[in-house]
Amino acid sequence: MSSATATEPSSSSFRSNRDVHCFAVAADPSPGLLPRVLELIAKRGLVPLRVHATLEGTPRTPDAEVMTVDLQVAGLDTDTAAHVARCLTQLVGVLDVTSSAR
Repeated sequence: MSSATATEPSSSSFRSNRDVHCFAVAADPSPGLLPRVLELIAKRGLVPLRVHATLEGTPRTPDAEVMTVDLQVAGLDTDTAAHVARCLTQLVGVLDVTSSAR
C-alpha cells in the first residue's frame, strides 16, 4: 500500500518569474469580502505577494464608504488573470475591478 504526501509549494514558487498581476477591487463594506477575494487566489494554489485593504469614507457619511482591496499575485498566466478579474466582478457587493500586469 502506498501513501501520498501533500507538499506545500516552495517559497520560490510564490515568486515565480512570471509577471505580477495586480487587482484593485472597490466594493461595499462587508465582513465577507476579503475571504471571497482571497478564495479566488487560494483555490489556484497561490499565495498573494501583497494584500492591502482599506475602508474609505467617514462615519458621518456611511453611504459613501467603500472598501478597497489591492492584491498582487505572481504565478498567474494572462488568461487566468483575466478570468480571476472577471470572477472578482461577479462577487456580491463589488462595484469595480481594475487589473494590470507588471
